[in-house]
Amino acid sequence: MSNQSAMFAQSLKINGNDIDVNRIVSLAYTEYLDLSGPTIILQVRDEQSFIVDNYGLVAGTEIEIGMGDVHGIGDALFTETFTTMLYPVKNGVITIEAFQKDCYSIKTPASRSQFFTDKSPSEIISALIPGLKIQSSVNGKGVYHLNQGKTPARLLRDMARDFAAACWICRGTVYFKLLSEIVATPAALTLGLNSKTCDVDIQRFNKINNSALFERVAYKNFSSWDTELGHQRSGVCQDKPLVVVAYPLTPVQLANQCVYIQPMLDVVVVGDTNFTPGINVGLDVIKLSHDAEIDESVPATLFIHSVTHYAQEMKYNNRMILGALNV
Repeated sequence: MSNQSAMFAQSLKINGNDIDVNRIVSLAYTEYLDLSGPTIILQVRDEQSFIVDNYGLVAGTEIEIGMGDVHGIGDALFTETFTTMLYPVKNGVITIEAFQKDCYSIKTPASRSQFFTDKSPSEIISALIPGLKIQSSVNGKGVYHLNQGKTPARLLRDMARDFAAACWICRGTVYFKLLSEIVATPAALTLGLNSKTCDVDIQRFNKINNSALFERVAYKNFSSWDTELGHQRSGVCQDKPLVVVAYPLTPVQLANQCVYIQPMLDVVVVGDTNFTPGINVGLDVIKLSHDAEIDESVPATLFIHSVTHYAQEMKYNNRMILGALNV
């Protein structure tokens, strides 16, 4: 990842102490269309072990980073706080791996049980992740139990799957949106390879081609038991192995268990802070042939499943995994 022109990290604090951003060797900030993050991998020079010894860097230390490409394409400026998980040191460089602090909190097993009866996703999210704004397009309600020892993230993932939705944290907001709504959104711009009409040139391009692995896991004949209605079935994948879900679901929710995001392309483009998960992008991929024909194996539109903002010194690029809905 290279070729760009502006520093991405604008400020850095470790345990409340200001760190000169010139100490940063590299920063990889990754946002996901699920609760896998946001995450960072931050490399900082610390030849004299000052940050570890004097500023008390340990597992659990909070790190605040101001990010933005002030001289580049994107106009987004934002600050995130992360909770340190790992911080190995090699040759005077600390490599810090951390989760965004709200994401970290919901990955901690619950010390007490919580019960949500006939509650909407927004109500459940506000109880589990207080303090963040919520954007939800789902109006349905459900019954969910957060048992002691279970993580809130696991409950939110289960709820998203029941509604065929995506739940993710991005820049101070928790989103809960139907996957069908994300797919229906018009493309914000067009990425192109060997294209003369695209908005953004693709610097690196790889097809992922692993759909068989996802199908093997997701395509099951899901069913559940309802105390009033009896045995419930999804009505889809009836030729697949039968899987009985431990809690009662409607036939629609059972069918939603087979809906998932299929990663399609791995691309690298010029860094832009406006790239975030859930954005639809158009694709214009031209083959290097005598007639310059369009590569029809690449879908015309995909959405951003994950985006890594990678900066090293004055270079800033984005690596994105683009996905499609499997149905």
